[in-house]
Amino acid sequence: RLLQGDVGTGKTIVAFLTALHLHHATGAQIAIMSPTEILTRQHFAGFERVFGDF
Repeated sequence: RLLQGDVGTGKTIVAFLTALHLHHATGAQIAIMSPTEILTRQHFAGFERVFGDF
């Protein structure tokens, strides 16, 4: 699926919540990809802030 929107519209949290829902519903492993290592680290830090040691 493609999630598209302007900066600051909540795309990342929507992706995180969708991933968690799919994991809970199916037990599948989920991967969220980003184009740079810096952005990947930012996403990981944000995920940890919101969801802790899930």
